[in-house]
Amino acid sequence: MVNQSFSSSNKSYSSAADQNKKIFLGGLSYNTTDDTLRAFCSRFGKMTDCVVMRTPSGKSRGFGFVTYEDTSAVEDFMRARPHTIDNRLIDTKRAMPREDQNSAESHLTAKKLFVAGLRDGIDEPCLRQYFTRFGNITEVLVMNDRD
Repeated sequence: MVNQSFSSSNKSYSSAADQNKKIFLGGLSYNTTDDTLRAFCSRFGKMTDCVVMRTPSGKSRGFGFVTYEDTSAVEDFMRARPHTIDNRLIDTKRAMPREDQNSAESHLTAKKLFVAGLRDGIDEPCLRQYFTRFGNITEVLVMNDRD
């Protein structure tokens, strides 16, 4: 799946790279403007694009997209969830290209992850630090063999 994104041209590579820097924001107030969204999201890093999606008549569609210059800003933004903009708790997730939205993998969410074969010395803080880049961690439990 990843190789397909990077194979055809430099333009595809660029858009695939940008995709890792893009966030979908759903549940926005119909009163939220591009400027309001930009002011809120700029706290996490420099943006290359920020838009509230609108109908042809100009009415907000209740969602938008933010593209950051750097993936670390996306990670900071996602780590700081939940977010409230214009007194509304918003739904935030990494943006996904339309062609990937219907793939089976796109709807999978993990509540628990089992990791085996850890070397001695790997503890809860170490695992938490590593896996935080993938989303919010609610619990880490390290179980040792009863040798």
